[in-house]
Amino acid sequence: MMYVYGEVRSQKGGIPVGGSDNSKLWVAFKAGPNPVQLINGSFWSGDSGEDYGLIALPPGVDTKGNGTTTLTGSMGGIMYAAQLNAGNTAVDPGIIWPARKTAGNTPPILPPGWTLYIVPLTAASAADFQTRILGIDLVRP
Repeated sequence: MMYVYGEVRSQKGGIPVGGSDNSKLWVAFKAGPNPVQLINGSFWSGDSGEDYGLIALPPGVDTKGNGTTTLTGSMGGIMYAAQLNAGNTAVDPGIIWPARKTAGNTPPILPPGWTLYIVPLTAASAADFQTRILGIDLVRP
């Protein structure tokens, strides 16, 4: 199957001010009806010394993405980036791709209808943790 590049999209997501319990899911990026090549991303804020991750979950997983759902192994998720350490700022954000620990260290493709979530990995987060993800739709010619 062959794809060409379509619309470029940018989405802001993450954990709001006030933080989140450990392992709770927050929306970072949603794919539409087409697969999305995630080109780059940045992150900032969070609790110092704590780790956050990005995990993609398929459509049909029962989560609102507003910090009320706990990540479990039965959800069928794929870890897209791990060890996003807190401490970066909006003026000096951390880079997610390609500089972070990701599968193959390349920007991944988010399948149609899948959602990319932020999740605190090491402890409950008392601070906000923000992301900005840039992607481009892959469409059939």
